[in-house]
Amino acid sequence: MQTTRLNNGIEMPILGYGVFQITDHKECQSCVRQAIRDGYHLFDTASAYYNEQDVGKACREMVKDCAVNREDLFLTTKVWLQDYGDGKTTQSVERSLKKMGMEYLDLVLLLSRSGLVRAIGVSNFTEKKLEELLDMAQIIPAVNQIERHPFYTEDRYIARMKGMGVQAESWGALCEGLKGIFHNPVLTRIGEKYGKSAAQVAIRWNIQTGCIALTKSVRPEKMKEDIEVFDFTLTQDEIREIASLDAGHSEIIDLENPVTERLLLKAKLLA
Repeated sequence: MQTTRLNNGIEMPILGYGVFQITDHKECQSCVRQAIRDGYHLFDTASAYYNEQDVGKACREMVKDCAVNREDLFLTTKVWLQDYGDGKTTQSVERSLKKMGMEYLDLVLLLSRSGLVRAIGVSNFTEKKLEELLDMAQIIPAVNQIERHPFYTEDRYIARMKGMGVQAESWGALCEGLKGIFHNPVLTRIGEKYGKSAAQVAIRWNIQTGCIALTKSVRPEKMKEDIEVFDFTLTQDEIREIASLDAGHSEIIDLENPVTERLLLKAKLLA
C-alpha cells in the first residue's frame, strides 16, 4: 500500500475502506477482516455510523492472529456536530476509543490530544469554511474529507488545500454508484486499455491527482478489485479526459445549501 505524508509527518495510506451504511454488525466485522486480507490498512468509520465497535473488533482479531500489525493500520473516526466543544469533543473520542478497544486512533475528524490521536482533520469543509478555520486554528488540519469523483473533480480546491498543507481525501470516490459511473463510456474505454474496470480507473484517477480515496463494498470480489489499482498509471491526456466529466456541482450532498446545513445541525446521535 502506498502512502502520503501528512503535514505532521505521519504516513497515511492513499487508499482506504469505508464502512458507512454497513449497519449489520457481523457483516461489518467480516468486511473489515476481508479488507485486511486484501491489503487495506486505512479504515474509515464515525460515531454516526454506529459500527465503530465492529471495526475495532475486527482489527483487534486480525492483529491477534498476526495478519497485520496495529502500527500498520490507520484507523479514522469522526466526531458528530453535537459533540463539538470544550470537553465534549474529548469525551466523544474517548467513547470511540472504548468502543473500538484501541489505545489510540490515527486520525480523528476532529480532535487532538497527546497519546490518543496521531492526527486531526476535518470533514466536508468548503473552501470558505476551511479558510475561516485556518485563520483561527492552532493546528492546521492534516486532512479534509470531501465529496470528490470524476463528476465533481474539485481540482482547484484540491490544489488550494495542497497549498494550505491540507491533504484532500474523497469519501465518494465512486460517486456512491450514481451517474452510471460503473458503465461510463470514458472510464470504460480507458479501463479497456489497461484491463481495468471503470471503477478502478476512477479510483486510480483520484489517487493520481493527489486525493486519498475511500471505497466501500460488501462484496468480497469488488473489495479485491477496488484495491488492485497500483499496477497501472493513467497518462496526462487520460487524466484531462476524465476531468472533462466534471459537472461542476455536487452529485451526492450539497453542503452549500442552507437547508442541508440546518438538517445536519439538527440531527442528533443516539447514545
